[in-house]
Amino acid sequence: MKFVKNAPVWLDHAVVTLIAVFVFVIPFHFNTATQEISFYTALGLAVGLIAFRKKPFSPTSPLSLPFALLVAWAFIGLFFALNRSNSIHDFYGHLVKYILLFYLIITFFGTKERFLLLVRVSIISTALFAAGLMTYFYLILGNPLSARLLDVKIPVNILSVVLVFPVILAANESFRTKHPGIQALLLLAVSVIAMAVFLTGSRYSVAVLLLSLIVLVINHRKRAVFLILVIAAAIAFFPVKSRLLSGDLVGSVKKDPRLFLSNPFIEMIKDHPVTGIGFGMDTYADRRLVKRYNAMLDQNSRLDERWLSSFYYPHSIYIDLAARLGIVGLLIFFYLVLSYFRAGWAIVRSSRDEFLRRWSVSLMVAFFALLVIGVFESYLGFTISVVLYIQCAMMVVLWRLHRQEQAATPEASA
Repeated sequence: MKFVKNAPVWLDHAVVTLIAVFVFVIPFHFNTATQEISFYTALGLAVGLIAFRKKPFSPTSPLSLPFALLVAWAFIGLFFALNRSNSIHDFYGHLVKYILLFYLIITFFGTKERFLLLVRVSIISTALFAAGLMTYFYLILGNPLSARLLDVKIPVNILSVVLVFPVILAANESFRTKHPGIQALLLLAVSVIAMAVFLTGSRYSVAVLLLSLIVLVINHRKRAVFLILVIAAAIAFFPVKSRLLSGDLVGSVKKDPRLFLSNPFIEMIKDHPVTGIGFGMDTYADRRLVKRYNAMLDQNSRLDERWLSSFYYPHSIYIDLAARLGIVGLLIFFYLVLSYFRAGWAIVRSSRDEFLRRWSVSLMVAFFALLVIGVFESYLGFTISVVLYIQCAMMVVLWRLHRQEQAATPEASA
């Protein structure tokens, strides 16, 4: 009887643990089985708890409507998709599934303690991944430090999506904590992950990381001294600084192939402006399709065979979304972004809780970093796009805690 009575509590903890496992393995290779088992087990337990009213569930959030519109529009797009089977696969696997994860997080991580659990799991897993990747790439494989850090499974520019978010989380947590030992460990994690970002040699990732950290340290000048010294040493020491601090940075940006690789996909948007070509990213894998739109371009804008054989998707989430979901889909995504920042700003402006304000600023900085990276690289067709949905869920958790704060102190919200 005691087991039956306490079962909802144990099952609740089990869901939290399983989601934590799902988040922990995000950066690592060969994680499909672990993620699938942890996600679907957590989902099954959550549905059972909610169905038997052992766990309260509410879909109310500032992001619920944007997500609902995105799902509805992507579903409508399936009827017009050029590759319907792949679009159906990606519609569930890279959209619906991640929104279900979003609701799992906001339902089961609705306390400060569980929010911090999610933060720390992300920091620890990414720090271990970054350390392991650098050890393998430079020590075991014997690559020189002048070589760009590459991952055999994740393109170098996509890798930054995995790395930048936990750096910002770790930096904010190191500024927030008062325990010297924990602060030292967090600064070590920041140093390790930031080092990996620098070694990727991705100018845009490094720039957005530095900008994000600068924003975070404005109100933490004393505690940020060590962090600034570590970053300065990393820039000065690593041989890849020649790429990061190129004298002709403006010229190199103008010559960046990602500025013209999207040309054929812009033609696709013109041809399918409303519904797009379908949510499935493998639609781009049809070389004949890409070549047909490439042929519509004038000679100066056309991609040569070298690029057509190497790159098969637009290197911008905004062009990618417009191509796959049409202009309407892109506008819905902008509505989601606006709703995210409105929720964060509402917390910063009116909350009396420093925890909520600090973390809201941190998440807005991290989300902005993700959006900037998206200008130069589309990650929505990769499994690591789940990072975007996790960030959204964490902001909603803060938003709900802020609502509880307002309900507890009605005079504050009057």
